[in-house]
Amino acid sequence: MDIMDGWADYITKLKGEMSDSDTYAEVTVDKTKSVQNKVKKVVDNLYKRGSIESDLRKYMTGYDGTSGKLQGNPK
Repeated sequence: MDIMDGWADYITKLKGEMSDSDTYAEVTVDKTKSVQNKVKKVVDNLYKRGSIESDLRKYMTGYDGTSGKLQGNPK
């Protein structure tokens, strides 16, 4: 098997995995920012009430996340 055959096989397998609706679903809207904002509000309230310390507050809100991306790992 040459490199191109291996690449074609890899693409075919990846497309097969993507079509498994139990594993992957296509999203049209990235809700990452809205979820992060909701988490931040809850965490800020916990911090203001003294339920968590500043280190935990930073840990739980100190990120700029993105939605997941499909990435294959050729072998």
